[in-house]
Amino acid sequence: MLPGQTSHWLLIETAILSLVSRLLVLIVMLLTTQCSINGEEIYKKGQLISAHAWHPPHFLEEHNEPNEDALTATVTRGAFASSPRLEITKGGVVLYHAEPNLFPDSIYTLDDGNLLCAWSAADGRHTINVFAYLKGKVRQVLVADSLCDPEFANLCKGCTPGSMMSLNMEKGIDDCKLFEQSIIITNVEWVKIPGTKGVKRSPTTADIYTWDNSEGIYRCKKKVPWMRRFEMSVLK
Repeated sequence: MLPGQTSHWLLIETAILSLVSRLLVLIVMLLTTQCSINGEEIYKKGQLISAHAWHPPHFLEEHNEPNEDALTATVTRGAFASSPRLEITKGGVVLYHAEPNLFPDSIYTLDDGNLLCAWSAADGRHTINVFAYLKGKVRQVLVADSLCDPEFANLCKGCTPGSMMSLNMEKGIDDCKLFEQSIIITNVEWVKIPGTKGVKRSPTTADIYTWDNSEGIYRCKKKVPWMRRFEMSVLK
């Protein structure tokens, strides 16, 4: 290395060391400030990531007013919390809580009336947790993950999909669904690249889940061909 180049690198190294030292001082100052506050109070005043009002069918059957004490799902992150916190509450009472070591993506009500929470991991995998409100309790009824986003398909039963309310009061909500929703989870596997010795990750099959309200479970058609997943989702 030439003398001029040596001097150049020494200047860069000095600048980097100076920047690192300043960052360390700033971090120490921030930690000192944070530690002077009660840790529990920090968690309670953590960041609200998402909030969702949930009106499952069984809840509507139990209450005259749909908006009265609606179930609420929230995802929050405390100042010192390594994982987000999911809470499902009813009238301020916590019915379910968890702290998955994942990144929150979204939370919403499915067309079948259940609650879906979508998460992602650092390795690119997508995870869904689906919850049902049955007999006054919140139950986790499905956990699935894939390298692909979950997909959804609705089998319309001769009516406009979108309403969970029954027009036939004799049969009730359970027996008068206007549609049947399917949750499609893609299975990704290593496959050979045609004409080469190489391999790649590619969708191969899919698992299709449909909600059985009478049993309170999701039923699954496993390993249907991926290219036919939407076709198979509407076949009994």
